[in-house]
Amino acid sequence: MRRVRSWRPVALVFLGLALASGLSAAATTQVGYLAGGSVYVEAGRLDGIAEGDTLEVLRSGVRIARIRVAYVASHRSTGSVLGAPVAISVGDQVRYTPRPVEPGAAAGASDTSARAAPAATPETLLAALPPAPTPRLHGRVGAGFLTVSDLQSTSQLEQPALNLRLDGANLGGSPVDVGIDVRGRRTLRTPSFGAPSLEPQANVYRMSLAVHDASGLRRATVGRQSVPAFVGVSLFDGILLESSFGSWGAGLLGGAQPNPVTLGISTDIVEGGAYVGFRPRATAPVRWRFDAGGITSYQSGQPNRDFLFFQGVVQAPRLFASATQEVDINRGWKRAMGEPAVTPTSTFISARYQPVRPLALRLGFDNRRNVLLYRDHLTPEAEFDDRFRIGGWGGASLDVGRHLRVDGDIRVRGGAPAERSDTWSGGAEARALVPLAPVVRARASQNRSATTTSDLISLSLAVSPWGAARLEFTGGSRSATDRASGVTDDARWEAIDGDIAIVRRWYLHGSFEHDHGALENMRQVYTGLDWSF
Repeated sequence: MRRVRSWRPVALVFLGLALASGLSAAATTQVGYLAGGSVYVEAGRLDGIAEGDTLEVLRSGVRIARIRVAYVASHRSTGSVLGAPVAISVGDQVRYTPRPVEPGAAAGASDTSARAAPAATPETLLAALPPAPTPRLHGRVGAGFLTVSDLQSTSQLEQPALNLRLDGANLGGSPVDVGIDVRGRRTLRTPSFGAPSLEPQANVYRMSLAVHDASGLRRATVGRQSVPAFVGVSLFDGILLESSFGSWGAGLLGGAQPNPVTLGISTDIVEGGAYVGFRPRATAPVRWRFDAGGITSYQSGQPNRDFLFFQGVVQAPRLFASATQEVDINRGWKRAMGEPAVTPTSTFISARYQPVRPLALRLGFDNRRNVLLYRDHLTPEAEFDDRFRIGGWGGASLDVGRHLRVDGDIRVRGGAPAERSDTWSGGAEARALVPLAPVVRARASQNRSATTTSDLISLSLAVSPWGAARLEFTGGSRSATDRASGVTDDARWEAIDGDIAIVRRWYLHGSFEHDHGALENMRQVYTGLDWSF
């Protein structure tokens, strides 16, 4: 079942209420890497980004997508794409309006004036302290209703939902921050035969409290949280200590993983870890960053997984490259089962080079067993990419004038004969052709393995009838053919989704999607209303 965040056609009546809105260009960074529908951005809390912020993705100066930030580390953010018919690439520019950095961040600046320093007294020492940070409280409250209907079996699912995202900084003028992400829903299933069932569920994705110094460079966070800086660590209940020393940074964590099904508190798996990182000041055209660390965990008192991780990022005017490597340290029952002492695992490499302005070359490798996914929007295209994610790839894109781009890539997966496969994708997008600023994208992809051939074709049209409104129309087909028997499973889908700012900080979302084929005939409708503050 796919959940799509947007708005359905009846919401068009609200277009007359839309107010123009935009994101001023104040700071830029780049897309670091992609994991399914999640986008990792190379800027974070100390760069002026907070949870819940909306970032713009630009290509050749044209906005192609927006990102809703879900989790933020010191210098990295993770979020989901808000209705982007254009495929985001590693190295794409990200534009955002930075939030004010806490005033103490510049407390170390030297006084270059010629006047003599006054004698140190309690009064002068107190006056030299940075001014008290301005308390900030922002977040989002939302309500939605999802209906999924199986038109073949006449079964139906109805799911009202509420969600709360809250981030507070320097509460009451104190050095205390709070983060809350709670989502609740009630799922009513009405089967073709039998009695309906009601399943209430409340999931806590984040509930943490942080204490920091005046500069914000040293902090302790306790509670449920996620740490994008720690590769391989998703949600955990515990404590995180972070500190920055100029270009250097370090962190320590300890806690337990929540129940993977209910997200309830659990002590079945406990873990601890540490990392160090180096991030030179941005004084040269080439910027880079390197992080290294290690994680150890136990399950029911027995060794679960011990691993080291190394990750680096290089940014230059024509080059963007990132690499992550995990190395497992096997001990206990793993060594008894014959595992080697050290095993390289979960490699991810991605690079984008632009030799000339119209042309961009891409290459990479991905064999990660698991990726962290933070997204609300899941499409058939994202499902296809997730399924055939593993492998090495190379590709290119070419801008033909200001309004047309063509691109393509090839991905190869090795290994045992049953695991090998080849995937190719090709597409074209036209943007900003008329005053409504539509984006049109066509895509064709195919994967061939030893047992099946999978094909996908899609066409998307996105328009902005008003500055604060967006509509996206999508249609396509997908098929899977068993190469031994020749039997093919075909399916098609049509969808419309979008969002609109009604008044100030109120946003209306909705969608309609119809998936139909020989084995399925599903229809889903979603409507939602959010208030951001």
